[in-house]
This record gives sequence, C-alpha cells and structure tokens, in this order.
Amino acid sequence: MIYEPREITCRDGRSCILRSAAVTDANDLIRYLKVTAGETPFLIREPDEISLTPEQEEHFIEGIVKEPRELMLIGTVAGEHVGNCSLMSLGNYERYAPVSYTHLRAHETGRNLVCRLLLEKKKKKKKQ
Repeated sequence: MIYEPREITCRDGRSCILRSAAVTDANDLIRYLKVTAGETPFLIREPDEISLTPEQEEHFIEGIVKEPRELMLIGTVAGEHVGNCSLMSLGNYERYAPVSYTHLRAHETGRNLVCRLLLEKKKKKKKQ
C-alpha cells in the first residue's frame, strides 16, 4: 500500500514527513533496526543477530508496497530516518475484519520519533 507523504509538526517545532517506505530506504531501515534492538530488551533480536542484507530488505519493501493490505511508514526529520512502522494483514478472519484509518500521531521519546496509527473496526452492517 502506498501512503501519500504527510507533514506533521513535532512538539519542538521540527517538521516530520511520514511516507511509505521505498526500496531506497533499505539501508536506513536495517541500520535503524539495529539501533532500536540495542535500546530495548523487548525485541526478539540483539543488534549483532540482525543479518539482513540490503537486497533482502529491498525485496521485503517491494512486497509491502504491492500488497493492498500492508503498509510500512517511514518518518524523516530534516531528511534523516527517525522512525518506521509496519502494518501487516492477518488474513480474512472475521475477528480481524477490515479497519479504517482514523488518526496518525507522532510523539518523541528520548532519542526517536514514535508514530502511532490508531485504527478502529469498521462497523458491521446488520443482516436483515
């Protein structure tokens, strides 16, 4: 899925651009994954366990861009990658019925910009 670039203003007044990932982001995404893996014990890998190649990441991004139910967002400030977020479909199960975009917000932590995409379930039409 493609998300058209959107500019938001950070609390400190800086401008952040949110946009879909592109294959040219592959190296930045791998670098950022290693940085964030080193900042928290709650991710499944340590930085030195991340062995993705740029080619593998490019292939992954290409798949997300082509898939209408998947999205990878990149956040940049002054042209520098400051965050990313991926949304993946879980299948066509009723429990995971389509959601609609309602809000896209960003906030800053100690070192990084964190984006939240708030979703809500679409209301079901009652069967008559």
